[in-house]
Amino acid sequence: ITLGNDAGDTVNFGTLDITGGAVTLTESSGSSIDNLSASSITLNSTGHITDTTNATISVTGTADLSVTDNTLYDIILGEGVSDSLALGNVRVDARDVDLTEQSSGTNFTGTNTVTRDLDVNATGAITDSTGTQLSIAGATVLNAGISAITLGGDVGDLTHFNTLDVTGGAI
Repeated sequence: ITLGNDAGDTVNFGTLDITGGAVTLTESSGSSIDNLSASSITLNSTGHITDTTNATISVTGTADLSVTDNTLYDIILGEGVSDSLALGNVRVDARDVDLTEQSSGTNFTGTNTVTRDLDVNATGAITDSTGTQLSIAGATVLNAGISAITLGGDVGDLTHFNTLDVTGGAI
Protein backbone atom coordinates (compact mmCIF):
# COMPACT_ATOMS: atom_id res chain seq x y z
CA ILE A 1 0.00 0.00 0.00
CA THR A 2 1.53 3.32 -1.10
CA LEU A 3 -0.41 6.58 -0.81
CA GLY A 4 0.49 10.27 -0.84
CA ASN A 5 4.03 9.94 -2.19
CA ASP A 6 3.63 11.73 -5.53
CA ALA A 7 4.44 15.41 -5.97
CA GLY A 8 1.31 17.50 -5.52
CA ASP A 9 -0.58 14.84 -3.52
CA THR A 10 -2.76 16.12 -0.69
CA VAL A 11 -3.77 13.26 1.56
CA ASN A 12 -5.78 13.61 4.79
CA PHE A 13 -7.04 10.29 6.09
CA GLY A 14 -8.56 11.14 9.44
CA THR A 15 -8.31 7.85 11.33
CA LEU A 16 -6.19 5.05 9.86
CA ASP A 17 -7.37 1.43 9.81
CA ILE A 18 -4.90 -0.53 7.67
CA THR A 19 -4.06 -4.16 7.02
CA GLY A 20 -1.30 -4.82 4.51
CA GLY A 21 2.22 -5.94 3.80
CA ALA A 22 4.59 -3.03 3.22
CA VAL A 23 2.74 0.25 3.88
CA THR A 24 4.01 3.70 2.81
CA LEU A 25 1.90 6.75 3.69
CA THR A 26 2.62 10.45 3.42
CA GLU A 27 -0.14 12.40 5.10
CA SER A 28 -0.74 16.14 4.64
CA SER A 29 -1.97 16.41 8.23
CA GLY A 30 -1.53 14.57 11.50
CA SER A 31 -2.08 10.81 11.64
CA SER A 32 -4.35 8.99 14.06
CA ILE A 33 -4.02 5.21 14.01
CA ASP A 34 -6.94 3.02 15.08
CA ASN A 35 -5.82 -0.37 13.76
CA LEU A 36 -2.64 -1.19 11.88
CA SER A 37 -1.37 -4.63 10.92
CA ALA A 38 1.57 -4.61 8.52
CA SER A 39 4.92 -6.19 7.77
CA SER A 40 6.42 -2.67 7.67
CA ILE A 41 5.30 0.94 7.63
CA THR A 42 6.86 4.21 6.54
CA LEU A 43 4.62 7.01 7.83
CA ASN A 44 5.42 10.69 7.34
CA SER A 45 2.88 13.15 8.72
CA THR A 46 2.51 16.91 8.62
CA GLY A 47 1.33 16.84 12.23
CA HIS A 48 1.31 14.60 15.29
CA ILE A 49 1.29 10.79 14.96
CA THR A 50 -1.03 9.37 17.62
CA ASP A 51 -3.41 6.49 18.17
CA THR A 52 -7.05 6.23 19.15
CA THR A 53 -8.48 4.74 22.33
CA ASN A 54 -8.21 0.92 22.20
CA ALA A 55 -5.83 1.09 19.23
CA THR A 56 -4.16 -2.07 17.97
CA ILE A 57 -0.85 -1.53 16.18
CA SER A 58 1.27 -4.46 15.04
CA VAL A 59 4.25 -4.09 12.69
CA THR A 60 6.39 -7.21 12.40
CA GLY A 61 9.25 -5.45 10.56
CA THR A 62 10.30 -1.81 10.69
CA ALA A 63 8.05 1.10 11.68
CA ASP A 64 9.65 4.23 10.21
CA LEU A 65 7.73 7.13 11.80
CA SER A 66 8.48 10.77 11.10
CA VAL A 67 6.86 14.18 11.16
CA THR A 68 7.63 17.00 8.72
CA ASP A 69 8.74 19.40 11.47
CA ASN A 70 10.44 17.74 14.43
CA THR A 71 10.39 21.00 16.39
CA LEU A 72 6.55 21.09 16.42
CA TYR A 73 5.07 17.60 16.19
CA ASP A 74 5.10 14.49 18.41
CA ILE A 75 4.75 10.72 18.11
CA ILE A 76 2.62 9.23 20.92
CA LEU A 77 1.60 5.58 20.59
CA GLY A 78 0.35 2.89 22.96
CA GLU A 79 -0.21 5.06 26.01
CA GLY A 80 -3.86 4.04 26.52
CA VAL A 81 -4.63 1.27 29.01
CA SER A 82 -6.47 -0.73 26.33
CA ASP A 83 -4.01 0.02 23.49
CA SER A 84 -1.87 -2.71 21.99
CA LEU A 85 1.45 -1.64 20.44
CA ALA A 86 4.00 -4.11 19.05
CA LEU A 87 6.71 -2.87 16.69
CA GLY A 88 9.47 -5.11 15.34
CA ASN A 89 11.98 -2.29 14.77
CA VAL A 90 11.38 1.42 15.06
CA ARG A 91 12.92 4.61 13.66
CA VAL A 92 11.55 7.96 14.85
CA ASP A 93 11.98 11.64 13.98
CA ALA A 94 9.83 14.02 16.06
CA ARG A 95 9.75 16.58 18.87
CA ASP A 96 8.56 14.30 21.68
CA VAL A 97 8.28 10.52 21.35
CA ASP A 98 6.26 8.35 23.75
CA LEU A 99 6.09 4.62 22.94
CA THR A 100 4.38 2.16 25.27
CA GLU A 101 4.80 -1.37 23.93
CA GLN A 102 2.50 -3.60 25.97
CA SER A 103 3.37 -6.84 24.22
CA SER A 104 6.99 -6.56 23.10
CA GLY A 105 10.37 -4.95 23.45
CA THR A 106 11.61 -1.97 21.45
CA ASN A 107 14.46 -2.17 18.94
CA PHE A 108 15.67 1.11 17.44
CA THR A 109 17.17 1.13 13.95
CA GLY A 110 18.52 3.77 11.56
CA THR A 111 18.84 7.45 12.43
CA ASN A 112 16.56 8.58 15.26
CA THR A 113 16.16 12.26 16.14
CA VAL A 114 14.05 13.54 19.04
CA THR A 115 14.31 17.29 19.58
CA ARG A 116 12.83 17.17 23.11
CA ASP A 117 11.96 14.06 25.16
CA LEU A 118 11.92 10.29 24.57
CA ASP A 119 9.83 8.01 26.80
CA VAL A 120 9.82 4.26 26.08
CA ASN A 121 8.00 1.68 28.18
CA ALA A 122 8.33 -1.92 26.99
CA THR A 123 7.50 -5.37 28.32
CA GLY A 124 10.65 -6.72 26.65
CA ALA A 125 14.20 -5.53 26.07
CA ILE A 126 15.05 -2.07 24.72
CA THR A 127 17.84 -2.46 22.16
CA ASP A 128 19.24 -1.09 18.92
CA SER A 129 20.48 -2.55 15.64
CA THR A 130 24.09 -2.24 14.48
CA GLY A 131 24.80 1.26 13.16
CA THR A 132 21.84 2.92 14.88
CA GLN A 133 22.01 6.60 15.70
CA LEU A 134 20.01 7.93 18.67
CA SER A 135 20.08 11.68 19.25
CA ILE A 136 17.80 12.85 22.07
CA ALA A 137 18.01 16.56 22.97
CA GLY A 138 15.89 16.45 26.14
CA ALA A 139 15.13 13.89 28.82
CA THR A 140 15.16 10.18 28.03
CA VAL A 141 13.15 7.74 30.15
CA LEU A 142 13.53 4.03 29.34
CA ASN A 143 11.59 1.35 31.22
CA ALA A 144 12.01 -2.29 30.25
CA GLY A 145 10.68 -3.73 33.52
CA ILE A 146 12.89 -6.73 34.30
CA SER A 147 14.22 -6.97 30.73
CA ALA A 148 17.59 -5.69 29.53
CA ILE A 149 18.38 -2.27 28.08
CA THR A 150 21.29 -2.43 25.63
CA LEU A 151 21.97 0.64 23.48
CA GLY A 152 25.05 1.99 21.73
CA GLY A 153 27.22 -1.11 22.02
CA ASP A 154 27.51 -2.04 18.34
CA VAL A 155 30.04 -0.91 15.74
CA GLY A 156 28.77 2.26 14.08
CA ASP A 157 26.27 3.12 16.84
CA LEU A 158 26.06 6.78 17.80
CA THR A 159 24.12 7.39 21.01
CA HIS A 160 23.52 10.81 22.59
CA PHE A 161 21.24 11.41 25.56
CA ASN A 162 20.94 14.73 27.37
CA THR A 163 19.55 13.23 30.60
CA LEU A 164 18.83 9.57 31.14
CA ASP A 165 16.54 7.66 33.53
CA VAL A 166 16.50 3.88 33.09
CA THR A 167 14.65 0.97 34.66
CA GLY A 168 15.47 -2.54 33.53
CA GLY A 169 17.15 -5.84 34.23
CA ALA A 170 20.70 -5.78 32.87
CA ILE A 171 21.64 -2.30 31.71
